[in-house]
Amino acid sequence: MRYEIETLISFLERLLVRASFDKDEASAIAKSLTLSERLGYSSHGIAQISRYIAELRAGNIVSGAPPKTLHETSNSLLVDAQLGVGQVVMPGVLRHAHSKLLTQASVTAAVRNCGHIGRLGEGSVPSTSATNRPAFGVSIALNCFGPLTVTMERIAPLES
Repeated sequence: MRYEIETLISFLERLLVRASFDKDEASAIAKSLTLSERLGYSSHGIAQISRYIAELRAGNIVSGAPPKTLHETSNSLLVDAQLGVGQVVMPGVLRHAHSKLLTQASVTAAVRNCGHIGRLGEGSVPSTSATNRPAFGVSIALNCFGPLTVTMERIAPLES
């Protein structure tokens, strides 16, 4: 059976809201899963809907959890997602990391305690900045199921 995309998204949104996700999260998840399905990534598509509901009920995803920046430098970012919805957390992290590329050749972002993010490729950012400066790269370290230990320290040059 085939459904119109908007009909499917609307159905999934209602299902997620009924399961206690807030409307914005439900919309982000529904659109993400539907897009993955349409692009042929069924492993990250609508079959995942029951996983999201189960993870919410088990407390592994917290609806409405605001991400918290724990540490930030000119070329790095460490965020605790506080078990928030990955499709809500990651776009903000990627935008923030990408904005740092205006002044940095590379940026590293680490995210911990994050709910499933869906298909990371959908959160890709353009390869150039607003000023058309080439974006050399953003490195993301992500842990969806527990704490991620990241050490960020300045390394002094070796002395001869």
